[in-house]
Amino acid sequence: MNNSFNSSANASPAGNQKFTGSVLLLLAVVLLAVVGFLLSQLLEYTKQIEDEGPSWQVSANPFLAAENWLTQQNIKVTHLYDQAELNLTQADIVISQGRFDESFSIESDADKLVRWLTEGGQLIMQPAGEVELPGGLSSLNAIRARSESIISEEIMLELEGEIPLSVNFNSEWYLTDPEDQASVKVVAADGYWLLGYRVGEGWLWLVSDLTPFTSEYIDQKDHGLLLWVLLGRPDENTQLQVLLNPEYPNILQLIWQYWKYPLLSLLMILAAWIVGGLQRFGPVIPKPDNARRELSEHLEASGIYLWRHGAADKLLQSVRLRLQRKFASRWPAWRQWSRKQQTLRLVELTGEPEQHISDWLYGQMPKEGYLEGQLIEQLRGLWKLGRSLGMQQNSIAGSDGENK
Repeated sequence: MNNSFNSSANASPAGNQKFTGSVLLLLAVVLLAVVGFLLSQLLEYTKQIEDEGPSWQVSANPFLAAENWLTQQNIKVTHLYDQAELNLTQADIVISQGRFDESFSIESDADKLVRWLTEGGQLIMQPAGEVELPGGLSSLNAIRARSESIISEEIMLELEGEIPLSVNFNSEWYLTDPEDQASVKVVAADGYWLLGYRVGEGWLWLVSDLTPFTSEYIDQKDHGLLLWVLLGRPDENTQLQVLLNPEYPNILQLIWQYWKYPLLSLLMILAAWIVGGLQRFGPVIPKPDNARRELSEHLEASGIYLWRHGAADKLLQSVRLRLQRKFASRWPAWRQWSRKQQTLRLVELTGEPEQHISDWLYGQMPKEGYLEGQLIEQLRGLWKLGRSLGMQQNSIAGSDGENK
């Protein structure tokens, strides 16, 4: 029984050491992953700063690169975040990142837009859903729909009077023209990527996705040249207004759009909790059968514990004091004897060498402290003295019984 208790006790530190090593390895891997991720983000951010400008500006205005380039050509570019700020009297070209809202159903606003287009204005628009054009343009019927999969292909555009232009179309959106009213059509997979409507002297351009003109893709293929052509080859007297994202998704739309990320986070948290629970509680350990250990084993374990915590001298003093009390109880004159007399009396009792007994009872702890083996040896010696005294008392009691 004692052997089983000792084996289980010895296995526990090894298991703890193995578990600690696994945790440290896991922490090292996580730390390396975090450092790698931060470095990649830093490199990406640095490249973004060099190519596109500050990240917050790019997020607020995805057409920042095109806007900066047009500004260098002395073209006045104004970007707006509210449809109410749109001023058609001071704009030759308007780029809209979404459809016009209900305020343009007012007759005066609709007439202004139609008149502006008729007089030569150009509107480049990424519609949202079914295109609802105001006023005199309501007869135009175009629909923006979502494909079942991402459409990725290279399109060759052949606009009238222009050289063929290459566009890398990568989107899940496309346009349809049920009544075949568009003057210019660029086919893309399930429908059209670009529809052009002639309105008097101006043009209405519907694009299923403005991504090719954003800062990330404007320098690829012929995207920059195509934007220049759609803008009507503007000169330094041209005024361009960019209406950015006039429609904002609500919280439910955002959750529906990005549901994968919070779900993945919840699953990772759940997995971490399960793994942590298994490591914390471990397997079910059966109840031991009242395991016991000898006094020498107890003294050895206590000595190791106290020695590791710098209390070896306190342990020895307490054991020595207890033995002194036993000796004084056995021999009433014990406290009047000198150390030499006490040592010789114990030599007669135990048969141990005089020097050993003197060290066990009165030895001083070295300045550097006891080594583990030295402390255990001291405790075993004191245990021998106490046991010898107990055996002598038992033998005396047995002799008295026989005499009676």
